[in-house]
Amino acid sequence: MQQAWCSAMNITYPENRYLIHFPENPTYWLNANSIENQILILNERCLYLAKHHTKHYGDCEHSFSCSR
Repeated sequence: MQQAWCSAMNITYPENRYLIHFPENPTYWLNANSIENQILILNERCLYLAKHHTKHYGDCEHSFSCSR
């Protein structure tokens, strides 16, 4: 995974392999028996991916290569 990411970012592997971070808990499961609280927690986890202040719209380019 690290090698593929370095290739996609056009950076050298293995020197830059530590720039890729794998969180301890990368997945989230919703339990139908306890959905209300879980939706709030899942929403907080998803907010990072949808933050508008670092996204650029209308320039026909993706804006997920870095943060400000």
